[in-house]
Amino acid sequence: MNVGPIPALRVLTADGRLLSSHDGYVEADRLVEFLTGAFDSAAPPDDVLVGVGPPTLLEVVKLVRQFNDRDARVREAAIHRLTPFPQLASAAVTKALTTGNLSSKLAAYELLHQWRAPLGDIDPWRPRSLTDERKAALEKWTSATAKEGFAHDPNEVSDAVLDQVRQDIEQMLNADASGAIAIRERLARAGSSILPFVTARLKETSDDERRQRLVSLRYR
Repeated sequence: MNVGPIPALRVLTADGRLLSSHDGYVEADRLVEFLTGAFDSAAPPDDVLVGVGPPTLLEVVKLVRQFNDRDARVREAAIHRLTPFPQLASAAVTKALTTGNLSSKLAAYELLHQWRAPLGDIDPWRPRSLTDERKAALEKWTSATAKEGFAHDPNEVSDAVLDQVRQDIEQMLNADASGAIAIRERLARAGSSILPFVTARLKETSDDERRQRLVSLRYR
């Protein structure tokens, strides 16, 4: 946190991003002003993103709408929130893939890929790849998933995915600021299973900016 003089005040988002800071003593009224000014920026954009347990159908709709948010952190938070609940959300997410704009399609594709939906050669960047046959396969899968569900562990990570995690961590450390945020949020979806890799990389890193990125990922 680059703390020098104390007391040192740091305002962080829920994902560990530094929003505001103040070093040294501050009077009570100034402290209230400082915290109040930072509150809106630090608070989650929507309470639905930080809910606990199965979302309601209305919450599912609200979360899928977040796929179109300009902030990568919001989109990733929505994906993360829906990941454990394919039985509840598969229909809305499939609709986002077939009828949404590009941002919604990309987010929906990522989530459906995690759920192992029959995506085949569907490419969100190429609308023509979403043929009637592929739509029918998705609809059949969605119907079966909504009725029966399936066992899904959001923290289950294969060896191949772990190899990709290592590569993504290095990309995050070398990317520009906005790119690093997007990669961090994607990595966070893997859950606590990648924490040993983050911790190990943190021990090897002395550069302040890279350490800050790794610490932020660890919090996520």
